[in-house]
Amino acid sequence: TTNASNVPVAVKGLKNVVAVVAGNAALSCALVKPAPVKGVKVTGYDVWCWGMNNYGLVRGNGSYNGQSLVPVSIPAIWDYFYKKDAKGKEIKVKGKPVVVEKIGAEELAIGGTHVLVRLANGTVKSWGEAWGSPKAYGALGRIKNPFKPTRVPEWGPAVSIAAGTKFSCAALKNGKVRCAGDNSYGAMGNGTREKSLMPGDVSGITTASKVVAGSQFACALLQDQTVQCWGANSMG
Repeated sequence: TTNASNVPVAVKGLKNVVAVVAGNAALSCALVKPAPVKGVKVTGYDVWCWGMNNYGLVRGNGSYNGQSLVPVSIPAIWDYFYKKDAKGKEIKVKGKPVVVEKIGAEELAIGGTHVLVRLANGTVKSWGEAWGSPKAYGALGRIKNPFKPTRVPEWGPAVSIAAGTKFSCAALKNGKVRCAGDNSYGAMGNGTREKSLMPGDVSGITTASKVVAGSQFACALLQDQTVQCWGANSMG
């Protein structure tokens, strides 16, 4: 329903949930244990979302309007690997490639009008609206707006992801943090106020293990258990 409730109500149709996130885009998503597939190595989790589908958020299938009052699966988040012959050519059965491995999500982040997912192999995919007019801010880590999950090579391999209102960041396996999007308050952490359409390094951070984001600011947890933050600071 679309009825408000001042007491908790169960989300219908979800089970085997391992994590849940909510964003300011009227959207919620969950990581769900997938069903085993015979003969296929499965790593990571499926993603189910519900709420607003403006910008393609809830369905991740290229549609970009309406809403979903019940959770729906987003199969496009998965990475698939196929069986190949000795020459490296994909083997097909009845015209379809044979899947031997599929890699799903380990982490989700929801921004103002965009979603990030980090897969178990460190790949980061994004979808939704990059914000900005007449030119996009780049919160998706790319110039064009994909309305279904699309890989962002510059954000991988990642160990953590974060989505602010109009920007996004990822902590990489090499300890660096890279951000993209609106930089009006310095959320890119690069010493400028110029927006970044593609992910760029945050200055001076080389040992990050986690990154989190607020509306227009971000913080990184470092390996020495200290924290560094950058961006908007009107409230300290």
